Amino acid sequence: MKRLIIWAGALFLLSILPLVALGQTTWSAPKNLWPDSLKSIGMWDLLVAENGNIFVATVATQGIGVGPAYRSTDDGRTWVNLFKNGANGLASDIGFGVFQDPKTKAILLGTWNGVFRSADNGETWRQSSAPFPYPKWKPVGRFATDKKTGIILAGTNDGIIASRDGGNVWFTAFHYDSATATKGFAVMDICVAPNGTVYAATTGGATGTHYGVLRSDGTVWEWKNNGLTNLSMYSVACDDAGTVYAGSEDGLFRSTDNVESWRKIGFEKNAIADILIVRPDLIFIANGPNGAPPGVFRYDGLSWSQIGPPPAGGDCLARIGNGILIGAFGVYLAADVITAVEGPPPSPPANFRLEQNFPN
Repeated sequence: MKRLIIWAGALFLLSILPLVALGQTTWSAPKNLWPDSLKSIGMWDLLVAENGNIFVATVATQGIGVGPAYRSTDDGRTWVNLFKNGANGLASDIGFGVFQDPKTKAILLGTWNGVFRSADNGETWRQSSAPFPYPKWKPVGRFATDKKTGIILAGTNDGIIASRDGGNVWFTAFHYDSATATKGFAVMDICVAPNGTVYAATTGGATGTHYGVLRSDGTVWEWKNNGLTNLSMYSVACDDAGTVYAGSEDGLFRSTDNVESWRKIGFEKNAIADILIVRPDLIFIANGPNGAPPGVFRYDGLSWSQIGPPPAGGDCLARIGNGILIGAFGVYLAADVITAVEGPPPSPPANFRLEQNFPN
């Protein structure tokens, strides 16, 4: 799937190799868990719930009515469409983000028609209250939570909303004046650091600096783009050591000073759709279908390696046991790619050069 098919309309491009030695570990090819009958459905977000069930937020490339979310209760062997034409309370065709509230265990689904909440593992849904100043719900994407306060955040196409009660009632945390924004502005991804600092990846918007990476300490929102060579940001992630990563349509960036400055660490002229940090020395990134090579890459503290013969790009990632799930035009399982800690966690190498790293 092209992850920005609805909000930004961009294609993902990626082809990389590190300047340091490329890891020579050979990973097994990711296994496709998705039925062929649904192969025209793209994936926007993935969730592995605490009970082990897999949820995926979906966008169809052909037609509507296929549903905004699917669920598997048997490790991906079978999938259930959670859209029942509104009969179970889920009234949207398109899903952008899926999340589980750590406290209540409710499943939250960000859709074209706002947030829907399920307290029974996706069987029935209720639309959450729309936040001021929206007269009605707008598209809602990926979620994040502050583990200290329990506040949940979600990105929209003109700002960030938040909930203090597990996703029942929402309020506006940051509102971008869409009247001054060009078509396509969206908050694509959010992460919350252990100290409560919020970082958001945004794209589109007005010319100038009014998009890129947003930072908030809970009171003030600021654009923090010093060092970014491209302001169309698709993904953001932060580790427990205080390092923040941001993926743009022009590579991967890292900041170690609370995003006062950024340094590009590779993936030149390629889009990074998602970033999954397992720990500081184990990081996965996903890129879209037009890269050479496309797919998912793994950093092990020393170098980057590609995860097997890739699916046709990658738009979202989620951890499942010692493996990862990759959302593309299908849900793929890369098993046994999460290994034990080996020595102190160094920082990813500062530079990469572009090469081809597999026969084509």
